[in-house]
Amino acid sequence: MPTKRIYEWWPDRNGWRFRKSRAILVGVQDQIMPKPVEVKALPNHRIWLRYDDGVSGEIDLSDIAGQGVFAAWNDPAVFNAVRLGVHGAIEWSPDLDICPDAMYLRLTGKTFDEMVVGPASAPADA
Repeated sequence: MPTKRIYEWWPDRNGWRFRKSRAILVGVQDQIMPKPVEVKALPNHRIWLRYDDGVSGEIDLSDIAGQGVFAAWNDPAVFNAVRLGVHGAIEWSPDLDICPDAMYLRLTGKTFDEMVVGPASAPADA
């Protein structure tokens, strides 16, 4: 199966970092990660998200508000314009979006490896 490299904003211990993601099998990620089905802007640079697996909750984005491209959020009208893009991206404009997978991981506290490997991949003798 082919792989591709993508660049995304990912959370880490020191905040958010724009990094090259791992090579992901094309088509496999769609089977692994739930998709957002609803998003709402909340005060103080927070958003509320609901995913197709029922996970929902608030995410505080104030740690990146005002930085780089996210300086646009200093205008409340821009931040309040959040919506789901055609391919499930959480976006404010065609040029300003955040990876829905990273938001899911942030909501659930899971890692990407936990989503890919999961308990079903444990050895039978474990």
